[in-house]
Amino acid sequence: MDMKHRGEGSLHGLALLGGSEDVRARGLALLREAVAIREDQSGAFMAHREPLSVAYESYARGLLAVGRPGEALEYLERSEGLHRAEFGRGTWRVRGLLRLRFEAVLNKGALASADLIGQALLEESANHKEWSDYLDDAEWLADRYAATGHPVAAGYFLRAGRARALELQLPHRVERFEYLLNEVRQH
Repeated sequence: MDMKHRGEGSLHGLALLGGSEDVRARGLALLREAVAIREDQSGAFMAHREPLSVAYESYARGLLAVGRPGEALEYLERSEGLHRAEFGRGTWRVRGLLRLRFEAVLNKGALASADLIGQALLEESANHKEWSDYLDDAEWLADRYAATGHPVAAGYFLRAGRARALELQLPHRVERFEYLLNEVRQH
């Protein structure tokens, strides 16, 4: 993508969030068209499949914006699969894709699947010894659960974060997790 088109994705994203039904449908159609173009390029001559992974992610974000989490999940899984195949390990994009998958599954009300994705998100950080990400993700997962009325699940991830913070000897993070656990218990 050249520099003059860099901002277009942001504009389409805003249109998907706040535009009229026609604007939203048009934005989603444009994202789907971009996916089709990348799929054609990928099959024809693209050595690297990361641009297709990014196109899948963009389309999934559009689907999430218009309230279609079931369809978004399919494209998020495709995006993650291509990305992992391209790089052979987890990256910052895997973390973002797992977060998006978690949101989509939680929005569908599939708590068992959300729990599995949440655990996979923490495992991704633990496997790479990215402890700051682990702690941030534990808090983020708990926040998402608490915001959707699932305090038991929120408590599970807060306790996981607190346990890791204790292992890492980070008293300020331990205190933060304890504070959040008390907040969850009170609501």
